[in-house]
Amino acid sequence: MSDVFVPEQVPRRSRGVAGWLLLAQLVPLLSLLPWAFLAMEAAESVQAGSDPAWEAWVVAAPVYAYPLLVLLAMVLAWRAWSRRRNAAAVAWSILPLLVAVPLIAYVAIAP
Repeated sequence: MSDVFVPEQVPRRSRGVAGWLLLAQLVPLLSLLPWAFLAMEAAESVQAGSDPAWEAWVVAAPVYAYPLLVLLAMVLAWRAWSRRRNAAAVAWSILPLLVAVPLIAYVAIAP
């Protein structure tokens, strides 16, 4: 046996993944503009009420939770990137895009 020390290879932080994380944050940031209008509509539906009051909250709660989802996913993505888990960082950054892109498309197409 040899007593030669071989350092463990540590995966490095990818600049490409960091660039992706920055770009992936722009789309959810832009989606917060149409979200503001949807949040106002959700507030009006809650204030108008319905026969069972919980029905209005079934629609309003996911609308209000959207910015928290974006914030949580981006924090987890950057945390994964800082721990050199590039695949996990990309996966966490895609999560808000799955909601943001349809939201932007809905507002762009809606009359």
